[in-house]
Amino acid sequence: MSSSGSRPFDAEADGLIVGEGFGAAVLKTLPRALADGDRIWGVIRGLGVSSDGRGKSLWAPRKEGQIKAIRRAYASGLEMRRLGYIEAHATSTPLGDATELNAMAEVLRDHIPPTAKIPVGSVKANIGHALEAAGIAGFLKAVLSMQHGLVPPAVNVRTLNPNIDWDQAPFYVPMSPTPWPASADGRPRRAAVNAFGIGGLNMHIVLDEFAESDSRSVAVPSAMPKAVKTAAQIRQEQSVAVIGMGCIFPGAGNVAAFGDLLASGRDPKCQAPSDRWRADLAYRPGATQLYRTPTTLGGFITGFTYDWRSHKIPPRQVAGADPLQFMLLAAADQALKDSGYDTKAFDRARTGVIVGTVSGDDFSARLQMGLRLPQFKRTLAQVLAEQGVHEDQIGEIAEQGSMTVL
Repeated sequence: MSSSGSRPFDAEADGLIVGEGFGAAVLKTLPRALADGDRIWGVIRGLGVSSDGRGKSLWAPRKEGQIKAIRRAYASGLEMRRLGYIEAHATSTPLGDATELNAMAEVLRDHIPPTAKIPVGSVKANIGHALEAAGIAGFLKAVLSMQHGLVPPAVNVRTLNPNIDWDQAPFYVPMSPTPWPASADGRPRRAAVNAFGIGGLNMHIVLDEFAESDSRSVAVPSAMPKAVKTAAQIRQEQSVAVIGMGCIFPGAGNVAAFGDLLASGRDPKCQAPSDRWRADLAYRPGATQLYRTPTTLGGFITGFTYDWRSHKIPPRQVAGADPLQFMLLAAADQALKDSGYDTKAFDRARTGVIVGTVSGDDFSARLQMGLRLPQFKRTLAQVLAEQGVHEDQIGEIAEQGSMTVL
């Protein structure tokens, strides 16, 4: 968390400011969108995804994983030299920003003219880090920039991050609105969007402006590439094997226990623990009000203990983090051992891990309250002053009130 503001690419950037929001984009295949008569805002031409794998720590990004995601996005032969804008993930830390842009520079340097400079920006300077909505925010910014033919200026930049060689880098940070004209050959504008996640999740999207040439190539069948494949070839290319599973559910701490639960039809009867839910405030038999519930049952996981030695995470870090993160690690560990790949080598580049979870847990609720404490204290102090409470008492009451919220 930053103490000075969200400042991507700045030398003194010291972390993120949490933003709130949501974004939505309707995705269709191009033929379907044309057939439906939709207004098409852009066309996704390439998508690259990777995971860093083992690194120094959960918090340290790795250039290798980011480079792999970027290269995968252009693997079908897309031209990097046509990029007119890069929307960076930009965590707003000196190390994170330098790692990302140095990875971009390494990939781009051999594919664009030596004198070319691509503008790079990040919406996080304007709205903060919107967490789960951060990727779609950057995506929408890139789409709008193409539509308006204009690259917005970077804000909150005083001195550029010295860990990036800006003189040699194939990009620059625009400090004023920069026109993005259409190309002389009539080809659509092209942008790149980075979206990274904690622990080394990397995604890179290549996004083109929609052009009339797209509709002509789709509408005329003869213009579409043709290939003859046997059914066996198609099955081989599309085959996916599930090789291991793991789970931690209420009433079932592993796959075998969950299977027994399903087979027996037994109700796990997960009663709400008294230290996690106030039945005296929220429970009333037969209740229909939104703030009351008719039952004390819920999806509560109890008795979970994470062995910090299994992944060498310091106990102090475990104690201060969301338990859900360690449940995910434990479930993934179960799946790895179930597959047998905890003791033998495998092709990591062709193996993916799919994780499902439920957001909005206890830790998340407490975190959101904690983030809002300064605003809560200011509002409470204002209300007390309006009610005529003496100034000497306001500070003490506001402090006590914030402790009660926590």
